[in-house]
Amino acid sequence: MAALGHFNYWVAIGLMMIGLYLVIARGNLVKKLVGLNIFQTAVFLLYISMGKVIGGTAPIFAKGFTDRKSVV
Repeated sequence: MAALGHFNYWVAIGLMMIGLYLVIARGNLVKKLVGLNIFQTAVFLLYISMGKVIGGTAPIFAKGFTDRKSVV
């Protein structure tokens, strides 16, 4: 059950392995570029998945709040 909770990580790992395989196993440069693009997409998905916080909100200031130390 714990593995299903990390579905995004498993997808990212699968995409990384597919992309790495295409880069290493293929001699055609176009296919290597496709492999690099798939690998890059996997890295983006991994970073976005790590940054997701359940119940988190954007760090924006409340209305009327000013930080007097940073105001010049």
